[in-house]
Amino acid sequence: MKKLLLAACAITLVLAVSCKPAADDPAASGPTAPDMGAITDVTSSGAIAAPATPTEAKAILTTALDALNVISSPSSSFIASSMKARTAITPVHENLADTLTTGGGTIVTAGSVDMTGTEMDENTAITANTTYKNVMTVIMAMRMTGTITGVTVTGGDSVQYLVNGRMAYNADINASMDLVTGATQNDYTMYMNMDFALGYGTFMSIKRVSDGVGAKFLISYAAAFSKKNFNPETGKFSFETEMAASNANLKVYNDATNELVFEADMPLSELPGAASGASGISMFN
Repeated sequence: MKKLLLAACAITLVLAVSCKPAADDPAASGPTAPDMGAITDVTSSGAIAAPATPTEAKAILTTALDALNVISSPSSSFIASSMKARTAITPVHENLADTLTTGGGTIVTAGSVDMTGTEMDENTAITANTTYKNVMTVIMAMRMTGTITGVTVTGGDSVQYLVNGRMAYNADINASMDLVTGATQNDYTMYMNMDFALGYGTFMSIKRVSDGVGAKFLISYAAAFSKKNFNPETGKFSFETEMAASNANLKVYNDATNELVFEADMPLSELPGAASGASGISMFN
């Protein structure tokens, strides 16, 4: 019976963590957006004119990010690492280092997955009408950085965009499972507690090749979400939905002079791939 209960907890917890990709209570500590460095460190894409309006600037950004999302397929080694981390209780550390040559340039990515977990002692006596706290816990940290150098992509508008820049993505989960027995030890309910924190940023120079219009785009996002005493068998929730409804900060700079042109908040749902992964390059779906 004990092993069956632990197996049920493990399956439920692993499925929850793998569906919504975690440091110790990240929601409490508060996430921060990655430091993307100085604007002068971002290679210019040679734009000859800045976007005329915020709407045009966002269109250039999202079209280019969407194209990057299409061509940047996940590294098979990293996917294997992720799946290993998501299905293990023993401590796991896996690294990613990958280079993709495409569009006349390169996309270099590096990342890691770290996971630790605990489970209830199998010798613990399970009795009726009892609450067992933290019968299983999982703490996961995912980190990723990327550098894009001289990559030309074709957007959904059939227009080419030249992209240079970098991105960073940090995700942390702290999840635990409680077990509550009813009138008998076979009558039980599992309750989940989960804290999820995400910080990501991009700093990219993007030029529309057809007319030379472009800019440097800085995106910063940090948020934390929490769900307590949640019964995964009877209810539904989605951190991805909550993230998509929250805002990232967007700053648009003149590609040549580095002067600020626009600044606005932008729903994460408008940034391709951001709510489910990383700033348009969906490595963690």
